[in-house]
Amino acid sequence: MTEPARPELEPIRADALHVVAVGTACWLVALIVLLFARGSHDLWLWTAAAGVGLGLLGMPLIALQRRAATRRGMGNTDR
Repeated sequence: MTEPARPELEPIRADALHVVAVGTACWLVALIVLLFARGSHDLWLWTAAAGVGLGLLGMPLIALQRRAATRRGMGNTDR
């Protein structure tokens, strides 16, 4: 028996800067919680610190990429 063809899904349009900012904020909350819960959580602490650091590094890179795409006229770069 053949299955009916599935309709093609539309891509989700999300602003990458907001996604990275929310993720960085979540890592920051985890880092603060782990700082207060000192103990045998050293690996988790460093993981949360790396998440915050990479998020802070990623946000300016996304903004830089967005500005470069706008300069080159590559369409809608808002989202």
